[in-house]
Formats: sequence, C-alpha cells, structure tokens
Amino acid sequence: MDDATWRRGIIARVDDGCDQEYGSSSGGRLATYLRDHRDRMFDEDRDNQERVLAWAWEVATGPIMSPGYVRLRPDIHRLRLGRDDYDGSLFAQATFPVPHHQLNGRVPYAIRDWTTGHRLSTPFPDLEEPDLSDGGSQNVYLVTGDLRIAVKGKFPYISPAAPVDEVKEALAEVVRYLNEELAPKVDAALGIEGARW
Repeated sequence: MDDATWRRGIIARVDDGCDQEYGSSSGGRLATYLRDHRDRMFDEDRDNQERVLAWAWEVATGPIMSPGYVRLRPDIHRLRLGRDDYDGSLFAQATFPVPHHQLNGRVPYAIRDWTTGHRLSTPFPDLEEPDLSDGGSQNVYLVTGDLRIAVKGKFPYISPAAPVDEVKEALAEVVRYLNEELAPKVDAALGIEGARW
C-alpha cells in the first residue's frame, strides 16, 4: 500500500489485498487473528454489538496485526473504537501528534518537537519522538491530540464467531464512516488546508 495515496479526508483504509496475499488460510490473515484473539472478549460481551465491533477493530489494526487489515494514515498514531462505560454508546478516538506550529508560537523554538520519520516525501509524515543523542537541546515538548466522536452509524451485526466476510464488511463500513465523520475533524485540528470541522 503506497503512502502517496493518502489524502485529506482519509485516515483509515482496508488492505484486503495484503491480507489475502500473506494469509495462510482461505479467509486471510484477519480470519486467523480473529480466531486466535477470541479469548480477549469476556463471555458477557459476546452478545453486545458495540463491544464485538470494538474487539474486531482492535484485532484488525496495529499493533495486534502488523501490518493491520485496517491501515491508518502515517500521521495517525492510533484510531480506536470503544464502548462508553456510562451509556454504552460506541465512540471513535484518533490520537495524533500536534506539531508546535499548531500552537501559534507559544512554545520556544529551542524546545524540541516531533521529528519526521522515515517517510519524508508524503503529505502525512510519520512523526516520531526526537533523537536526543545528537547533543542538542534535551528539552522536549510533545503534544498529542486525542479527538473523540460519538459513532452514530449503523453497522452490520457481527458476533465473535461470524464468518470473516461479515467481519470484513462491518470493518469496511466503519472505515467509510470514520473517513466521513472523523477524518475532516482530525484534518481541521491539524490545520490541513481545506479541512472543515
């Protein structure tokens, strides 16, 4: 999957080709990982659609699957689904580094910031913690944003033992939803030109 194909408004995508190519079973890698991680679910959660969907998402994304069945844009450190303990609703939360220039100059230049990782030529670089071994300033201020939204979409019902094609369909629907509802908000928070809340 080429990093150059990432663009504004897309923070996640499904990589079914890689899943099939490197899978040892007919259902691909995802089927194997889902089977191997069913014990991560409590028995009482197996009938709760929100918890099952959050579990399937967790299995399908890194670090459990690496590379994940669901891939994240390089500048997104984490994108998780969860079930709110208070009201039981589903939420999505994106975690991403916020470079100092987004803070309107409130941090002195001498304080180190996120550095560009190995993907230099992409519009969404993989930002990493700075290397402190070069003798420069040891002062580091790393700002990370957590943007959380309530998920209002309706997704296909799945169970922990659902056929992998049904799980893939549900995950693809979640990816579409997050790219429509969460990606513009993340892009706006990062100051990407043209992005709107």
